[in-house]
Amino acid sequence: MSKALKITLFVFAGLIGMCIISALMLPSSWEAERSVVIQAQTAEIHPFVEDFRQWRTWAKPPQPDPTTKYSYEGPDKGLGAEQKWIGDRSRGQMKITKSDPASGLSFDTAVFSAEYNGTATIEYEAAEGGTRVTWRGNGSVMPVVGGLFARRIGEGVGGYYENSLGELKTLVEKGGAGTPESGTVAEAGTDTEAAAGAAADAAARPEPAAKPGPEAEAKAAP
Repeated sequence: MSKALKITLFVFAGLIGMCIISALMLPSSWEAERSVVIQAQTAEIHPFVEDFRQWRTWAKPPQPDPTTKYSYEGPDKGLGAEQKWIGDRSRGQMKITKSDPASGLSFDTAVFSAEYNGTATIEYEAAEGGTRVTWRGNGSVMPVVGGLFARRIGEGVGGYYENSLGELKTLVEKGGAGTPESGTVAEAGTDTEAAAGAAADAAARPEPAAKPGPEAEAKAAP
């Protein structure tokens, strides 16, 4: 083996080693937090939060997936209630681990995983003019590759939280039009962490370039 080839292989091995070290230093998780003040008491807010079937009235994803189907297990609402979903863009499940009308909700989440890989809380706190509702979430990502998108996933999920809390505020302050009906089961549509999964998926993908309009095309023509 020539000396030049040995040097080339040594440099190449060094670059690979640096790439591996850099990848191992990437984030292994994402997190997001958003809050809103709702002019209402917790008793008016909690019924829409502790029942997964009612999330479709306020939890709005940026890109709805009509292929998503949902199933529910355990109690209709509150502690132990569980939801599972599967669609073209996302799959997963979530389970309520705490439900308190005065302080809020805690739940485990699993997105693109058969095992729970994240947690989230929706907490209530007295605030001037009503109740401050804060949604916090975090989850793990795939080693190395997932770390490249951890920040964008957090931003995407945060945007979903922000939009959903805004919808919840509007719904509750208008008197809760469409009072929760625990017996309704959603077979397809938009809901819960499936929306967060879609938001995370959208955040991890580069946006396609916008197609020029007719005027731009006309100007570009010789």
